[in-house]
Amino acid sequence: MNLKLSSFCMMLTTFFCGAAAYAQNSDNFAGQYKLGTTLIILKPNKTFLLLDMGTLIKGNIHIDSSTGKLIPYKPKDAFVLYGRTNHFIKTGNTIHYRGPSEAPVLINYNDTSSSPNTLKPIFNQYANCIPFPTVIHNLRSSPKLYVTIKDSESVYTFENNEGYNDFVLSYIEPSTPIAELSFTILTDGASIMIKNETLHKLSSPAISEAEEKMLLGMYDRDYPETDFFYCNPAYNIFEESGVHLSQYNKVQNGNEYYFLHKTITKNDDYSNPGIIYEYKK
Repeated sequence: MNLKLSSFCMMLTTFFCGAAAYAQNSDNFAGQYKLGTTLIILKPNKTFLLLDMGTLIKGNIHIDSSTGKLIPYKPKDAFVLYGRTNHFIKTGNTIHYRGPSEAPVLINYNDTSSSPNTLKPIFNQYANCIPFPTVIHNLRSSPKLYVTIKDSESVYTFENNEGYNDFVLSYIEPSTPIAELSFTILTDGASIMIKNETLHKLSSPAISEAEEKMLLGMYDRDYPETDFFYCNPAYNIFEESGVHLSQYNKVQNGNEYYFLHKTITKNDDYSNPGIIYEYKK
């Protein structure tokens, strides 16, 4: 999912909370609201979603009496590495790269040097045929993985203290900074005010809770910072088809972990959910 933020960000920066009667109880503000073409979803757990023009923005809600502020989520790091033990890999390691092919990402492969001058690109500069999944097979393993962006002064260092040999490396591409959005909770507890415009809570949700979860799954595919990463052998993470771990039995093979479906037989097909691998951050 590509997040196209330019015009949406310009709209958000114009928002400002107008004067309104203060609510005595702000516990009932959660719900869905519409501001123009933007769907605003305020959750009881003080998180929010903004949906507009193919864009999804999530973040946290800060409440101070009757005034609220939506603080967009900002990824902490440009790179996230997940690892697991794979008993099929006898020597070296495997790295699956998830990110835009045009990004000039450099890694050390099996070299122990952390100097950006010795790191090598994942993709050739003029590559015109990019396979999916992008998988790098190294004949030798390094106790550390070094990653950077070409011409960047920062090098990310990942320690492989667990002795993993199967990795997923995600690059979180920087996006346009998004302004915080302020609002006021009105006295009825079912309305908010933004830029002097009163927004009433929708009586019928514009999207269902299941659709919210699907969208969040798609978002997390672009901005992965969870503690675990799950996929099948073809690196399909099923963000739209709804694979749930309750459908699986967890299997431990030494220090390798994976999940076998209770009814579906595993195979190597891209869409087959018969086996799910667990990668740890």
